[in-house]
Amino acid sequence: MLQKLKNTRARTVVMPTTPYSLLGQGCSKPLSLLMLIMLSTLLAASEGQPAAKPNRPWTFNAARPEIAPPHRKIPPTKTSPACFEISSDHREGLAGYWCVQYPVTGRTHVEFSVRRQTTNLQLARRAAVVRIVWLDEQGRSVKRAAPTFSSYRPGERPRAEPEFPPVLKTTQQSDVFSAIYAVPPDATQAQVELHFRWGNPHSSVRWEHPRLKRVPAPEPRKVKLATAHLQPRDGDTRSQKCQQFAPLISKAAEQGVDLIVLPETLTYYSSQGTYIDAAEPIPGPST
Repeated sequence: MLQKLKNTRARTVVMPTTPYSLLGQGCSKPLSLLMLIMLSTLLAASEGQPAAKPNRPWTFNAARPEIAPPHRKIPPTKTSPACFEISSDHREGLAGYWCVQYPVTGRTHVEFSVRRQTTNLQLARRAAVVRIVWLDEQGRSVKRAAPTFSSYRPGERPRAEPEFPPVLKTTQQSDVFSAIYAVPPDATQAQVELHFRWGNPHSSVRWEHPRLKRVPAPEPRKVKLATAHLQPRDGDTRSQKCQQFAPLISKAAEQGVDLIVLPETLTYYSSQGTYIDAAEPIPGPST
């Protein structure tokens, strides 16, 4: 068992992939064999399943016409694929996105991927992001599969919040976003949004090869979690506050912890400054 840290709590949890069992304990051997054959066939089909086709063509959207950035869909050539480009002129604060809806089936898993190329773009992780929104047939938001017991309405299913695929791979030419997601039970559409928001003047982003396909559920794995309980009363600077957590983080690492949760506003706590004094960019000195 995972030993408790001093001033730190840790526990081991299992991340499930599905709450359903395909084989009951009372199944006969012929029936069990038949179900295993059917399961193998379904998994093989899903692994080789082609990418989903959008319900309708890609469109461009902006919150208001006056902040819509220049944009265009570039057709493929012999040397480059088709792509969706968004750029900025001399103005700041422009924001818009290319959008499409893919058909999905609830309680399945899908994999999304896209390639990003930027030019003269500062803070790409903020200005050029991907957003996936789960919708029903009427285009309304849906709820998650499982209820929550830590919110202000315990026992109810909360809304399925948007997904933000991470950058999985980076090269000199581009960044590749990719992630696997569990589709909420009531979702029939995955709305994919390729954003350009608040980019610096005369910058641009190109999105290539957006793709969404059904995949088998990932294997479950055990994850060790820890929470650091410490009030950093000593020190005045952000660096001094962070350094007080170093021993607890080291102890958690020795015990094989995968994720440790630190308290909020730890760089501000018990300091004599303001929130503005403690604020810093992300990534920044403390991250």
